[in-house]
Amino acid sequence: MENTREQLIEELIPKMKRAIRFNKFSSYPFKEHSLSMPHVGALFHIAKEKDGINMKDLGEQLCVTGGAVTQFIDELVTKKLIIREHAEGDRRSVKVRLTDEAREHFKIFKQEYFRTVTPRFDHLTDDELKTLIKLLDKITL
Repeated sequence: MENTREQLIEELIPKMKRAIRFNKFSSYPFKEHSLSMPHVGALFHIAKEKDGINMKDLGEQLCVTGGAVTQFIDELVTKKLIIREHAEGDRRSVKVRLTDEAREHFKIFKQEYFRTVTPRFDHLTDDELKTLIKLLDKITL
């Protein structure tokens, strides 16, 4: 008997989580901050933008409400991992960026993270990885 669409999705979700699961690293550079997975996810998005990212854009990338992104940011500011700044020319627009110290710690963390996650994709060719990316891009939010 063939699986239903719901059963297929139910099978897919844990496999996706397992593929990118965040491991506990002995050299985890933010250990003293007790960051949750949503906080780490926010740091990944913020770190990609050297000059900072607009809070609204960050919320969209994280698929969370404005209130939720504000809570993430408030905690990261309190922990001195990010800086909140008003965008030039528009005081209503707020950008966030990593502190210099957090950027250095994050660089180490990111290297360690990808060192442990990359082997999970060793059985895929580059073309298969590109196909997987295209397929995941097709998933609407």
